[in-house]
Amino acid sequence: IHNDRGDALRSPFAAEGMRPDLSLKEYEEALKHATWLANADPEEFSSRFGVLLAKAQIADAWREIDATRALPLFEAVLADADALWHADPSNFQAEWLAALLRVAYADATRRAGHPRDALPRYDVAVARIDKMRQSDRGRSISRRDVAKALAERGNLRLSLGDIAGAASDA
Repeated sequence: IHNDRGDALRSPFAAEGMRPDLSLKEYEEALKHATWLANADPEEFSSRFGVLLAKAQIADAWREIDATRALPLFEAVLADADALWHADPSNFQAEWLAALLRVAYADATRRAGHPRDALPRYDVAVARIDKMRQSDRGRSISRRDVAKALAERGNLRLSLGDIAGAASDA
């Protein structure tokens, strides 16, 4: 419920307007509950995934509030996401979240004023999502997400003057 409330507060349709600051409080509450569940049953995937998702949402909310502060949060949650995925490489949820986090990390890097550092991060994100698309593991989800990642990388390339790269992404 806290995750959903946090998402709703970041929506452009929220009655309060987009409020990542309020969503952050909801995600922090979600993390408390998820951590309690994970501690109660550390081998249960869904409880570990809940902790990871709450941490990811906290990093993503900070991306909107203060991208520079979000960068170390993304680095930590990416390490956790990769560990969870490597523990069960056949788990689509873990693989998908690890890939999508890379898109958000690249965007946070760009927002923090480091566009040239963001480009290789987009490259990794696109490659991971595209691999899921090619194997059809992600079904329509990975097709949508690779298109979004390509569009973001293309916009970044355009802003860096790489017209050919931007056209290729488009």
